[in-house]
Amino acid sequence: MDNSCFSSVLSLLLLLNSNTIVLCLATTFNINSTNTDQISLLAFKKTITSDPYAILAKNWSENVSVCHWIGVTCGIKHQRVISLNISRFDFSGTLSPHLGNLTFLRYLDISSNNFTGNIPSELSHLHRLRRINLGFNTFTGEIPSWFGALPRLQQLILKNNTFSGRIPGEIGNSNSSLEIVNLDYNQLTGSIPYGIFNISSIREITIMYNYILGTLPSDICNNLPNLVRLALSGNQLEGRIPSNIRKCRNIEVLSLSINRFNGKIPSEIGSLRPIPNQIMNCTSLKYLRLANNYLTGELPQEHGNLRSLEFFSVYNNSLSGSIPSSMFKIPTLKVLELSYNQFSGSLHLPWNLSFSNLEELYLHTNGLTGEIPSSITNASKLTILDMNENSFSGSIPDFGNLRLLQWLNLRNNNLSGSTESPNQELGFISSLTNCQNLTFLEISENPLNGILPASIGNLSTSLQMLRARDCNIKGVIPDGIGNLSSLLRISLSQNELTGLISPKNRKINATAKIISFLGIVCGIASLKVINGIDLSSNKLSGYIPSSIDGCQSLEFLSLSNNKFEGSIPESLGNVRGLSSLDLSNNNLSGLIPKSLENLRFLQYFNVSYNKLEGEIPTNGSFVNFTAQSFVNNSALCGETKFRVPHCTEMIIRRSIRRKNVVRFMKYILPPFILAIILVIVIVVLTRKRKLNKIPPLPDISPNIAWRRVSYIEIVRGTNGFSETNLLGKGGFAIDVALALEYLHHGHTFPVVHCDIKPNNVLLDEDMTAHLGDFGIAKLFDEGETMVQTKTLATIGYAAPEYGSEGKVSTNGDVYSYGILLLEIFTRKKPTNDMFSEEMSLKDWVHEALQENSVTEIVAPDLLAREDQHLRTKEECVSSIFSLAVKCLALLPEERTNMIQIVALSKGLKPKLWRAPASTICLVHDRRDNKHKIESMSNMAYIVSICMLILCGTKMMV
Repeated sequence: MDNSCFSSVLSLLLLLNSNTIVLCLATTFNINSTNTDQISLLAFKKTITSDPYAILAKNWSENVSVCHWIGVTCGIKHQRVISLNISRFDFSGTLSPHLGNLTFLRYLDISSNNFTGNIPSELSHLHRLRRINLGFNTFTGEIPSWFGALPRLQQLILKNNTFSGRIPGEIGNSNSSLEIVNLDYNQLTGSIPYGIFNISSIREITIMYNYILGTLPSDICNNLPNLVRLALSGNQLEGRIPSNIRKCRNIEVLSLSINRFNGKIPSEIGSLRPIPNQIMNCTSLKYLRLANNYLTGELPQEHGNLRSLEFFSVYNNSLSGSIPSSMFKIPTLKVLELSYNQFSGSLHLPWNLSFSNLEELYLHTNGLTGEIPSSITNASKLTILDMNENSFSGSIPDFGNLRLLQWLNLRNNNLSGSTESPNQELGFISSLTNCQNLTFLEISENPLNGILPASIGNLSTSLQMLRARDCNIKGVIPDGIGNLSSLLRISLSQNELTGLISPKNRKINATAKIISFLGIVCGIASLKVINGIDLSSNKLSGYIPSSIDGCQSLEFLSLSNNKFEGSIPESLGNVRGLSSLDLSNNNLSGLIPKSLENLRFLQYFNVSYNKLEGEIPTNGSFVNFTAQSFVNNSALCGETKFRVPHCTEMIIRRSIRRKNVVRFMKYILPPFILAIILVIVIVVLTRKRKLNKIPPLPDISPNIAWRRVSYIEIVRGTNGFSETNLLGKGGFAIDVALALEYLHHGHTFPVVHCDIKPNNVLLDEDMTAHLGDFGIAKLFDEGETMVQTKTLATIGYAAPEYGSEGKVSTNGDVYSYGILLLEIFTRKKPTNDMFSEEMSLKDWVHEALQENSVTEIVAPDLLAREDQHLRTKEECVSSIFSLAVKCLALLPEERTNMIQIVALSKGLKPKLWRAPASTICLVHDRRDNKHKIESMSNMAYIVSICMLILCGTKMMV
């Protein structure tokens, strides 16, 4: 009995002790497991070489439970680590093999860091892993095959690394639970494992921008009932697009761009009906990207049945035919990209078509024709409209309704600016003032044939790019363009921009207009962000303003192929960011500024075909320039590589030239002067003898100002307007022209008078005009065409280059002769109070010629409206005015020469003699001892007798 009791007690004690042992073992196991997780994470911490925000140093401490560490999540039941998320911590380092000891881990996300190296094989122990995201790091090597052995893995995200090699076939394990495979932006090669397309649970397959080869299986969607996204763009896939994509009923994104797919878009997609009907069965499809392939054929009308489609792109294929109008009827469509194909025909859009959601429309680089439908302006949400490189014609519609428009490109079409008539203001530009978000405007290479409206200054202040190259735009550049405060680049090259005055502002000087444009662009602080100006190949003139250095951000400047003159401003050297400067084919003179050596970024420089002189700079960027930058500037000198004379040689040449001048002055000029003096003496003596034979004019009382000379007296004085007398051939104007022709072209050494004006035109008793007063005349060397002088000529008659730069040439006399003609027939001196810097005598006459209103400016009584020969006289006067205007061209080399003037003047003779004679009044003003003309109508006298202004005895030709 006692033994039995003892045995029972002993058994009870043994049982209790056994339970205690099990409990102790379990507790010990949990503690050891937690310690294992902590040890694993601490080992991982040691492999992290960079922790810029000290996250681990502050949070991963041995004195704190691992479950409280940042980025770590533990399970409630076992207190084991089930999630590790350290995404976007900017860590650098490698993956520790000890992470394989986190056997309860379900979620591992270390994306968007800087981890490198291979993925440790120890991670294959993580059999509970459901999601692994290693994206946006720099992992290398091949993708481990053991990913296919993780039975619970649902998401495999390895995008944006540098994995290489083939995609392991194990990933396509038929027992896989994968839902998302994302391998974008790696360096993977080979084909896509067939097994991936047999994972029925998969929803997303994205393997974009790798080097994947091969074709897609013809039964691609047989086992993918849940596929929502198939994105394989940016690879080297080829062949045809499988027709059974129709079986992927839930697909929302189909992206196959940038591959080598060819053939037609498959017509078998869905129930063996034409392609549109089949593809349209995918009614959930939102994004269809087929751009940059080799697809052919047409787009069917049935594409319009994709009622959920938001983005459609077939950019850069070989599709042809017309664009189905149904494409514009998809109510959800936001982006339609059809550029770089072979689409043709017109856009047939209903006038009441409503694009409720369309934001971007790309039609460029096709063969589309016809007019741009006005209904396109119904797309009120449109931000981008790109229709360049087509053959659209007609006028550009009013885009004022597109108030959200940011980008408009109509380049290289056959669009016109106005349906009313050419040379009108470009009205569509005014409509764009409603588009206050516009940042890019390109209308180049269209025959707009119009004028830039002043409203261009009211375009969006966000406008950064304005291009209107080769558009046949005329007129001036409106000042309001200076309001475009965000403008980065403007190109108005290859147009016909000039200094012509617009009807609303006729009195603005043309040159000042161009100068004011550059001044506005670079002188106003709000436009200092501009980095490109291209005004090349126009008819612009004037001077490059020194305020150009206000454009401190300027990188590109081209003013080539214009008529700019003067010197290159020193201030250009202050535009330190300038990389391209083209001033070629102008009339620039003076030196190349040394300040341009400061332009460290200057890569292109061209000043060829100008009139520059002096030494070519040698430092800075000029070290890299070649002779092509300086061609056809005869007075430049410098290094041999520029193919110009050395500056020492130039100095020697100038020294020889000075010696020749001294030799000429010493041995040739004195005899020549003596001969001239002898001629003067003979002429004076002869004139005195003739004057003694002429009865003196009767003394006129101070109270009687004029003596009338009858018509018969003039007839007698001219031998009945004999053809043998120059007066009868056109008179004094021709006399003066002949005199200048002889001075300029009749001798080896040209003579420039320098002071042509009425007071220097003298008449003898035979009514023959002579040119007098050679006090400031210049004698040129043989071959010399221009000299410098500091001598002042008469204001109003001197040529612009004479007055501003002291340049003397035969062209200056031509200019003065033109002023002389205008004064004769308008009776307005160039210094008359009615003229100013804004309106000169030349401008006044030129405007009248343009408006066919010569009768309004011709001197009173010269043309009477009741005269039966009025039309003939008007033609004659207009011809003379036109001749004068040709003499007054702003640029000296554009003026006609005296040989041509004499020929033209003689050509006027028939017109002169078609007008009948009538009474004239030759009067003598005793107060200033000059003969003047009161009235006349015979056109021969209009040309000649008006020159009767005598002033003493002077040297005559």
